[in-house]
Amino acid sequence: MFRLNRNLTLALTLTVAFVLSLAVQAQAAPAGDWNAVKARIESAKDYTLKYDYSSERGVLKFDYSVSLAGPRIRTEVLRGSSRNVGSVVVYDPSFAADKVRAKIGMGRITRGLDHPDVVGTPFFQPLFTMILNELKSYPTMKVAGSENVRGQQATVYEFSGTSATEYRVWVNASHEMVRTEKKRAGKVIETRDFRQIRWNCNPKVGF
Repeated sequence: MFRLNRNLTLALTLTVAFVLSLAVQAQAAPAGDWNAVKARIESAKDYTLKYDYSSERGVLKFDYSVSLAGPRIRTEVLRGSSRNVGSVVVYDPSFAADKVRAKIGMGRITRGLDHPDVVGTPFFQPLFTMILNELKSYPTMKVAGSENVRGQQATVYEFSGTSATEYRVWVNASHEMVRTEKKRAGKVIETRDFRQIRWNCNPKVGF
């Protein structure tokens, strides 16, 4: 009887240790994967992508390119957008560190970084860096599951803080953001969908 109890005790101990090990791995894996997302962004020299931005003001479709040296950024508004189709916005600090230039039709204008159409946008700050900076306001992160995004499986990260706003980020197997969503009081107020991401490809960042 003593031998049986001893064996049972050993088996239970090993089982508990194994379960605890799995739990630790399950908690560590999401943080490790998210660190890989950040590392990919922070180590890039440049990138280009297309993305759709949706908010209460409508839908904008962009062709976006950034060189992190500077940074220098080119944003083109694509067909299917609610407004400003064909406009190109360029930020080049060697021209003016406090302004963006925009080509609209046959004319060109400049806008200060404090202009309402520029503040809080990736027209003058790298898109993925801007998102990472926004997420610093949401200290709590958890994995909310996985979903299919345009034929590829993506992990859903959910970020929350002390406010009523929540931020969700979809990440593919290549550690790339493919979608973001911001909610306030349970209502979606902003989404971004990213596609055709290319890294370190020396994209065009001027007019």
